[in-house]
Amino acid sequence: MPVLLVAVGALSFTTVPARIVRWCEGARLAAAAQQALAVEAAGGDEAALAVIAVDFAVLPGTGRVSPDALAQLREWRASHRADDAGDWTQGGVAITVPQTGFLFDQGAYFFLPNLRPKTGDMPIPSRILTPLGDGWFAGRLEDHH
Repeated sequence: MPVLLVAVGALSFTTVPARIVRWCEGARLAAAAQQALAVEAAGGDEAALAVIAVDFAVLPGTGRVSPDALAQLREWRASHRADDAGDWTQGGVAITVPQTGFLFDQGAYFFLPNLRPKTGDMPIPSRILTPLGDGWFAGRLEDHH
């Protein structure tokens, strides 16, 4: 039992849990992102986006499209990356993941199709975003409570 606890604890400091969730929940996350982009294209506001939900298969609770989470990322970009020519947050969607603070550092999954990191290039806040492929990133959010 102690070995199992240590293994789970060590695993929580890697990107493996986020990658497993992305693999297991990829279709659900993608459907929510496409729905959010369609709502935005139709002129929907933050209230219309916030009702888009993801019923997870492997995670507890229900994920939600979160304009606030994307706003946090935009704030980070504005304050830390003023030298960056392109706004890679445009066209992005954030989906919060409830009750994942203990085993997963990541609190949200971001679809950022305009953010394409290259080898050796760090245009992203690597402290808070972990690339998962196909435009998806796991993100850590600050608690504003």
